[in-house]
Amino acid sequence: ANGIQFPTSQQASEYNKLIAPLPAQHQAFNQAWTTAVTATQ
Repeated sequence: ANGIQFPTSQQASEYNKLIAPLPAQHQAFNQAWTTAVTATQ
């Protein structure tokens, strides 16, 4: 089977709760990094 298989919707829900915040954290990190780099130039 391709992709991630979930035996139950409960496990899929738990997985989504863990994964959902990651893009927002990544974007915040990029913003902070860009600010820091600009400040050093």
